[in-house]
Amino acid sequence: GQAGVTLHEIAHTYFPFYMGINERKYAWMDEGWATFFTSALIKNLVSGADEFTGNILGVGRQMGNEFDTPMILPSIATRGQMLGFNSYAKASISYYVLKDILGDELFKKALHEYIYRWNGKHPIPWDFFFTFNDVAKEDLSWFWNPWYFERGFPDLAIKSVKVKRGNAEIVVEKVGSVPVPVDLKVTYADDSTEDIHKSTTVWKAGNKETKINLTVKKEIKKVELNTKLVPDADSKNNVFESKKK
Repeated sequence: GQAGVTLHEIAHTYFPFYMGINERKYAWMDEGWATFFTSALIKNLVSGADEFTGNILGVGRQMGNEFDTPMILPSIATRGQMLGFNSYAKASISYYVLKDILGDELFKKALHEYIYRWNGKHPIPWDFFFTFNDVAKEDLSWFWNPWYFERGFPDLAIKSVKVKRGNAEIVVEKVGSVPVPVDLKVTYADDSTEDIHKSTTVWKAGNKETKINLTVKKEIKKVELNTKLVPDADSKNNVFESKKK
């Protein structure tokens, strides 16, 4: 607990102080980064510490509910518990998804550029969006809109698993409007497992489904979405199990 608080408070030196973010107007532009850095670094300092999983679960459960408000609304328009949710958990997980989209190197380059470019200049959300677009040389609206401007929720489902002559085709459906990574765990008949990660960029074209092809040497027993790593609103559509006669 103490290590987490210390990391969190050190992280605050960058955004409200070095850059001059108005954290009273857009709390997520400050608290979200402090939460993100804490969950990224805490496990290096304290064995077994994890601030990430709880935030993932919270985002899966609360995003898109009737009290949820888009992050783009000034924080004064968000009340009570949802103000804390937007500012800390939702914002920090949105930054994790952004890191997944860009990859570690480009994400770090864009974050550094954002900090240097807006040093002492009081950036607002659009300055964050446009700086990342500029460094990534890409219009990331397909990510910004659902995460910061809309009132959707993240929910992936395993639609089908078909195996033909050693080739498996897994179809993952994007039920919610909020794009997230695809993390699958495949369990084979001998109980061995395989983890598969597909970047959030699989949803870039606005598609509602993505196909994952696997070469398999063993019979598939189960395919499940890993919700410890990815926020997900409905757990009922996350598992496929082969029906053995």
